[in-house]
Amino acid sequence: MGLVTIRFGSWPTYIPLVLQTFGANANISFHIFSDTRLAWPLPSNVREHPMTIAEFLGLARAKIGATLTSMDNGGVHAVHH
Repeated sequence: MGLVTIRFGSWPTYIPLVLQTFGANANISFHIFSDTRLAWPLPSNVREHPMTIAEFLGLARAKIGATLTSMDNGGVHAVHH
C-alpha cells in the first residue's frame, strides 16, 4: 500500500513526529510531493518527490482531465471539462 502526502510551502514544526510515524508503519510506502526539501532523515519507506505547485497542477490536469484552479487548506478545486 502507498500513501501520498502533498505539501507546498514550509514544513510544520511537528514534521519529525510525522516522519517517525511513517517509519513505524514499514508495510506502507509514503510518497511526499513538495517544493520544500525535508531537512530531516527519511525512514526507508518514505520517498521524497521534489515538485513545484505548477508542476503538480500540470500533472494533475493531465491525469484527471480537469483544470485545477487552486489548491489550499480546503483541498483541490477543479473545473471538469
